[in-house]
Amino acid sequence: GCIKNIDPLQTAVGQKGAMFPLTNPIGWSNDLMMSSVKHPFFRNLIHSLHSANQWYGSNYPTVLFSTGPAFVSLQYFTLSKVGQSQ
Repeated sequence: GCIKNIDPLQTAVGQKGAMFPLTNPIGWSNDLMMSSVKHPFFRNLIHSLHSANQWYGSNYPTVLFSTGPAFVSLQYFTLSKVGQSQ
């Protein structure tokens, strides 16, 4: 189990709305994701899973682009562009 208190992290997420660690070389990781209840980005992630469920020729790219960090990053960039165009 977890031996460190995550209350400070939960408090910070509550103030910011959502938390995703950055990954190299670019984008966001899905190793640990937290958000406030009914956060619109998580709603978008969940609703985008079905359309992202595709075979990319082997297991690694399939996971990377359908549920992995590339999927999370692409959804973020897509949602950011939609927000900027409004």
